[in-house]
Amino acid sequence: MPVVTLVSYWLMRIAGEPLPEPHISLSAAVLVYFALYFVAGVAEEVGCTGYATGPAQQRWGARGAA
Repeated sequence: MPVVTLVSYWLMRIAGEPLPEPHISLSAAVLVYFALYFVAGVAEEVGCTGYATGPAQQRWGARGAA
């Protein structure tokens, strides 16, 4: 998502389009992005753990899967 944002900003600059004024403070943006990435990271970890724990325990046992 950050790459898409930067590319669209770059394209707007090249096209000479007026850039919109931001209506959100930097601290609020940091908090929002942190929350989004934190939730995405937790969801990824839960999904990977739920998907891989059973087969890993069967293959290497409880200690090896940890």
